[in-house]
Amino acid sequence: MPTGGAYNKIAEMIATLSRRYKSPDFPPHVTLLGGLLGSEEEIVRKTEQLAGQIRPLTIMLTHVDSLKEYFRCLYLRADQSADLEDMNHIARGIFDRHQDPKFTPHLSLMYGTFSPQVKEIIIQELRNVFSMRFEARSIHLYSTKGEPKDWYRVKQLDL
Repeated sequence: MPTGGAYNKIAEMIATLSRRYKSPDFPPHVTLLGGLLGSEEEIVRKTEQLAGQIRPLTIMLTHVDSLKEYFRCLYLRADQSADLEDMNHIARGIFDRHQDPKFTPHLSLMYGTFSPQVKEIIIQELRNVFSMRFEARSIHLYSTKGEPKDWYRVKQLDL
């Protein structure tokens, strides 16, 4: 998760889009590995193992983009640095997720199903707003059962 000013700026953008387009509001984050299965105890243990093997890193957000996917409806691309790739590789190993699709680091700005025209209007509004970097200093393990409003942090681990 971003921290400080980067967190505040992105969280406000997500909240503004959420109000304007009646989409879910959620904390800004770059997902390292999603859809973890198993007991909460097992997932926490493996996440603690992961936190012990990785170090803080700088994440560069480059530009706004969109897909026809609910959770990547509108997002900021994150530079696919070697450090971020290594982090994902380590996480895949710990959680035995070697067969997952290619890692595409991003920070979502909006969830939902919107027309290409609506997304293009938003992209044009945001085109010059985002190009920032932030230091990722912790892992936030979230339970993502149900709707985004029901998600909650299970544990935060400093790197």
